[in-house]
Amino acid sequence: MKNKKQVINIIDKLDNSRRNQIIFLSLLALSALIIRLYIFPFDVPFFNDSQDYFWYAIDTSLLNKFPEGYNLTNNGWPIFVSIFFQLIDSNNFLDYQNIQRLIGVIFSVATIFPVYLLCTRFVKKGYSLLGATLFIFEPRLIQNSSLGTPESMYIFLITSILALFLSTDFKKI
Repeated sequence: MKNKKQVINIIDKLDNSRRNQIIFLSLLALSALIIRLYIFPFDVPFFNDSQDYFWYAIDTSLLNKFPEGYNLTNNGWPIFVSIFFQLIDSNNFLDYQNIQRLIGVIFSVATIFPVYLLCTRFVKKGYSLLGATLFIFEPRLIQNSSLGTPESMYIFLITSILALFLSTDFKKI
C-alpha cells in the first residue's frame, strides 16, 4: 500500500510541474536515442524494401529528377531521404544507408512528443508520461526504426495529426 501512495505522489508531482515533464520527456528521448544507436547496424547493408527505397533515393539525388523503372508504391520517403543524400559526399554506399537509417531513428525518437500530447487528451499528464515511455521503448518499434523504411515517419505523422486534430486550440486544428 505504501508503494502505491509513492507512485501516486510521483504522478501528482509530474502533473503539477511543467518543468519536470519537459525534463522527463527529454531524458526519455535521450535514452531512447542511445538505445537505438546502440543496436544500430552500421555495417549491414539494406535488403528487400529498404534497398528499393535506398536506390530510388540515390538515383533521385544524382539525377535531380524522378528516376524511371522503379516499382514503388510510394516515393515520398526516398524523395525525402534524397535531400539528405545531396548534402553528403561519400564514395561508400554504407554511409548513405546509415544516413537513411539515422533519419528513421530520429523520426522514431521524435514520436515521443506527439504520443505524449495525444495521451494528455485522455489521461493525467503523469500517466501520459508513462504512456509515452511504454511507446518509445516498445522493442518492435526500436528494431523497426533502424530498418530504413518509412514506417517511423508514418507513425510520427499519424500521431502528430491525431494530437493536433484532438487539440482544443483552433489554430492547431
